[in-house]
Amino acid sequence: MDTDPLIQAVLEEQTPSKTQAGLLLLSVEELAPETRAWLHGSDIGQIGAIALQTAPEHQPAGVVLVADHQQRRWSDLQLEAFFTLVQQLAWSYRSTHLTALLKQQCQSLECFNWYRQRRLEEIYRTVAKDTQRLHKLIAQRTPAAFAGAGMSSGQGVGSNNHQPALGQLQQGLDKILSLIQSKDCQFHSQPESIGLATLLKRVLEDINPWIHQRQLWPQVHNRVNITLSGDIEKIQLVLYELLDAACRRSPVEGRIDIWCQPLDQHWLELSITDNGVLEPELLFDLQQGDRLDLLATSTLNQPPGKSLKVIQAIAKQLGGQIEFNQLEDGRGLSRLTLPLVATPQTEP
Repeated sequence: MDTDPLIQAVLEEQTPSKTQAGLLLLSVEELAPETRAWLHGSDIGQIGAIALQTAPEHQPAGVVLVADHQQRRWSDLQLEAFFTLVQQLAWSYRSTHLTALLKQQCQSLECFNWYRQRRLEEIYRTVAKDTQRLHKLIAQRTPAAFAGAGMSSGQGVGSNNHQPALGQLQQGLDKILSLIQSKDCQFHSQPESIGLATLLKRVLEDINPWIHQRQLWPQVHNRVNITLSGDIEKIQLVLYELLDAACRRSPVEGRIDIWCQPLDQHWLELSITDNGVLEPELLFDLQQGDRLDLLATSTLNQPPGKSLKVIQAIAKQLGGQIEFNQLEDGRGLSRLTLPLVATPQTEP
């Protein structure tokens, strides 16, 4: 359609030297055969065409066509009304397009900031463990031990024992550097594969401080021997966020149940139930999602709704989805559905 002679003629008309605000008036006989092939209508004698453009320096968003019978002669008042209508349509289209673009950019920034924060927290936990391990190894290196072995304190077995811990610390620093250098608001990870049992073990270890602090009772049901493939790093962070939210809203000594259910050979459902209460307004906003009024006050603009909204978007990018509900028995339910082979989805 962009190569159609009529469209090209209208776009060429949008120059400061042209008169009548870029309006092109043609009779049907003046139209090229390729234009007549798609332009249909009864009693069409002439065509009025103008670019949908807010200003000469702006990119045209489209072309407005008006079909009329041959005898019509447009008065100055009619032309003025037509130009005003086209301008309003152009600004409306531009506003809608910019709003959608800014909304998408805002969501990308929110997802990236959440991802960077959670990755830094995860790296901090790992580095803290390695640092404690290194302190213990240093404490075990007494001068007497090295003297008996005929070594200095910087040589031999004691020094070699430090290498694994130092290697882990270096890996943590490399990961932090990678996050610092990620300035394009993108977060890419290498595809991996992991057993579900291993994934759950990792996440439960990360959430362990909450479990001890609130004396919670976590339980995994229907353990299955299956493998997930895809962006495991993001899947782990999403699952951590769901469990973190469940722990925060749970009462002291409450239950956290994780239910594993393969839906078929392609899909896995992980359901988390807790004894906490999902606030009705938050639950409504999470279920409405993108249909919310952007100018209205929303629980999704503040914790915990902000993080839950982000992981809903990330789960969608991974090819899955997250749903929240309040069960009839009062328990909160978070349901994560994932493809067993997760393929990133392209943003609309």
